[in-house]
Amino acid sequence: MALNRDFPAHSALADTRGTGRICDRLRRHTGRDAVAVDALSGSLLLGGAVALRIWCDIAWLAALVLTTPFSELLQALRWLRVPAILVDTLAMMYRYAFLLHEEFVRMRTAGQSRGGWCGYARMVRTIGRITAQIFMRAFDRSERISCAMFARGGQ
Repeated sequence: MALNRDFPAHSALADTRGTGRICDRLRRHTGRDAVAVDALSGSLLLGGAVALRIWCDIAWLAALVLTTPFSELLQALRWLRVPAILVDTLAMMYRYAFLLHEEFVRMRTAGQSRGGWCGYARMVRTIGRITAQIFMRAFDRSERISCAMFARGGQ
């Protein structure tokens, strides 16, 4: 076990795993205290733990969504007493996500047939135009659906 010569052996900065050399280099190059490296390494461990936890949560959520029919997920949310407005919104989003995807595929095919995919800059411009058009169509569709719901006595 090599000790950092700048600090006594009982110091928290004693070199037990080679960190003393890193601390010395950091102090020489930045002029900052070496304790920042110890705090940073603890923060990195905590950040890594948080990132791993998020990754695990996303993995199990993806497994759940990919193996369970969406109607059963909605029933489970109702059973868990999730507010009805949220469950209904999720159901409508699920339904219209596929419609928007179909529109995007049709518009992309039309753009490709007109030469909109020749070169990177032209492709980016075409995708931007398609995306803007899809947002406009989605807004128009939402207004038509809202009017139809009001006409049938919705709120």
